[in-house]
Amino acid sequence: MNQKLLASINNPLIFTWFLLIKLPMGLLTGLRLVEATEKHAIVRVKYQYLTKNPFHSIYFGCLAMAAELSSGVLGMVYTMGLKPEVSMLII
Repeated sequence: MNQKLLASINNPLIFTWFLLIKLPMGLLTGLRLVEATEKHAIVRVKYQYLTKNPFHSIYFGCLAMAAELSSGVLGMVYTMGLKPEVSMLII
């Protein structure tokens, strides 16, 4: 477990920079990490013009992006800094 990485992920400014560099569409749609611990991660998606469809619900793509982020954060925390290096694919 990488506690230093977990602490930096929970920092809103650092996480915003992470979204800007790695997942810019997540920044545009208003993805926010509410809380991340070693057991769970909570992600919030804003209900706004870019995320809602004509039927007044959130696009599935935005929900899938939030789900992948919540599981990817946990995988990243557990695999970052391991020797030998580990490649991760969220499915």
